[in-house]
Amino acid sequence: MNTLRSLIASLAVVTASSAAAFNQDFFFANRIVTGQHGGVYGIGIGPDDKVYVPDYNHQKVVIYDADLQFQSEVVTVPPFYPHDVIVDDAGIVYVTDPGNNKVRRFTSSGAPLSDLLTGFPAHYIRIHPVNGHLYEKDSG
Repeated sequence: MNTLRSLIASLAVVTASSAAAFNQDFFFANRIVTGQHGGVYGIGIGPDDKVYVPDYNHQKVVIYDADLQFQSEVVTVPPFYPHDVIVDDAGIVYVTDPGNNKVRRFTSSGAPLSDLLTGFPAHYIRIHPVNGHLYEKDSG
C-alpha cells in the first residue's frame, strides 16, 4: 500500500463525523508536510492520486505524486494566497485565494485556467458528491 493510501486509511478514524469533514484535509496536510510548507489549511487529491498542497506563506501550490514525491509547483501572478484545494473528477484543480476574492483554476499539471470571482474571501471549497456543484465557505 502506498504512503498516500495508508495516510487516508489512518485518517478515517479521526474524521468519523461529517462535521469534521471540513477539517479532514487540514489534519491530513499537516501529517504530510509538517515543517515543509507554511500556512497549509487544506489539500486536494486528484483522480490520478496526485496530492495538491496549498502553501499560503510561500504563495504557491505544491504537487506530489501518490507516494508523496515532489512533482512540481504552481506559482501564479502575485499576490497569490492559496488556502484550500479541491480537484474534480476531470482533474481540474480549484484553489481558494481569499486575499484576492477568487477561486483559481488549474489543470492537473498546473497550467492556469480562468479564475472564478467570489466577491468575498472564500477560504474553503468542496464539490458536492451528487450534483457536482462547487461550494465555497468563508472563515466564519
